[in-house]
Amino acid sequence: MANYILQYKGSGMPDPQVVKETLHICGVSIIDGSLLPHAALLDVSDGELENVRCKFEADWSLTPEKKYKVPDTKKRTKE
Repeated sequence: MANYILQYKGSGMPDPQVVKETLHICGVSIIDGSLLPHAALLDVSDGELENVRCKFEADWSLTPEKKYKVPDTKKRTKE
């Protein structure tokens, strides 16, 4: 399973209840839904990925989550 970001790219406001029901039908769990209905972080398996893409076609994008390493900004003394 991998994390994916579902993001609304269309104009207007998507119906949050329809979005939640569609994700439930696809069998996807929502990791972070604080920005619903415009965006959500999902836990999607490889088998569910194409099903989710088919349900959210035109105005939606589904992209893998990227993780970044926070740089070490500690000052070091030269010896």
